[in-house]
Amino acid sequence: MSIGSRCARAAAAGGGLGALWALIVSAPDWDGSSACSPLQFCVGYAVLVMPVLLVAGAIVAWPLLHAVGVRPAALPALLGPLVALVLYFVIANITFPSSAGDTPFLILSSIAVVISYVVAAFLTAPGLPTPWRVSAIVVAVAGVLVLRMLVP
Repeated sequence: MSIGSRCARAAAAGGGLGALWALIVSAPDWDGSSACSPLQFCVGYAVLVMPVLLVAGAIVAWPLLHAVGVRPAALPALLGPLVALVLYFVIANITFPSSAGDTPFLILSSIAVVISYVVAAFLTAPGLPTPWRVSAIVVAVAGVLVLRMLVP
């Protein structure tokens, strides 16, 4: 399977996971009264909720990636939620929504999930030369840093 096909299949799986993410995020009432709303990061949220979300994301993603034909599926399933987490907080810092249920925020975070699984599938593709992997990581880190500098 070509890398492009692998990434397209991962995007399809990421689309389903992004829709699931939008449903999960919009379900609770994140009106800011909670001690740990998504934009008010706290230690309890980091220690208890984030690891559970990352593990659950990997567990749900693995059979879905395998079903759409991304093989091996374990590495993208493990890397995808980590990339999604980074993109989630970058988007949260850029959009400054009044609540996590805002439509633009949900759309952007769902797109971030799709992008994260495409990136994970690309980085873990069998036979991809190491310079390509390193270049992709450098571009991603530089992009996050540029976005961080542009948004106060």
